[in-house]
Amino acid sequence: MKKAFTLAEVLIVLGIVGIIAAMTLPSLITNYKVKVLKARFQKTDAVLQQALLKTANEVGYDSFSDLYTITPNEELERMLPEINNAWEKQFDGATKITNGISYLFGRGVMHHNLFGVNSSGHVSNYFTAYNDDRAIITKDGAMFSYFSVGGGSGWHLLILIFDTNGPFKGPNRVGHDIFTFYSKNLSYNTMCNPTIANSFSTSGCYYWAHRNLNPIDTSKTYWDILYKPLSYWQKK
Repeated sequence: MKKAFTLAEVLIVLGIVGIIAAMTLPSLITNYKVKVLKARFQKTDAVLQQALLKTANEVGYDSFSDLYTITPNEELERMLPEINNAWEKQFDGATKITNGISYLFGRGVMHHNLFGVNSSGHVSNYFTAYNDDRAIITKDGAMFSYFSVGGGSGWHLLILIFDTNGPFKGPNRVGHDIFTFYSKNLSYNTMCNPTIANSFSTSGCYYWAHRNLNPIDTSKTYWDILYKPLSYWQKK
């Protein structure tokens, strides 16, 4: 006599498999997204570091970390055109955009905060200065803004924003694929924690991603923070 599963038994097994898949699939998808963003960041960061070094050398400095001043900021402002001119030379074959805000806005690009919420509803967040919205889009799709001069805590320094996979490919989220580079690390621009009551609370995520350190638990990697809810940050 041959034995076989009954239809009811097969349906029960399929139901269990379906429940397990429904529970694990979102986590698997998220882990895959994180791995893709991590690999993309590492590739773009390597390009960034090389371009920074060459730009600094062209304007007579050993490294970009030397490009900051104590208030006032006349020296950096005077050097800014030369720095940006040297900067754009580092990206041969890249697309150079001179009107970035209208260019991105006209193509429906959105800019989001760490949790994926639309940031002020405007792509101007991709640029460090309203009066200079130039950008460079590399052959592989990464986008770099030009430099502007910013200040804080008595210092003036150089700032740029970059998107590791470009504005036309998501998630377009701060700390995921959008990062801000500062020529000098200070207390206000190395923050990467949305629970901090400060307008710069997540502007320093590049500082942590570059070092691959979790900003709230340095025993873990930076990429552990991606796609986490607010409760992840509040319990720390």
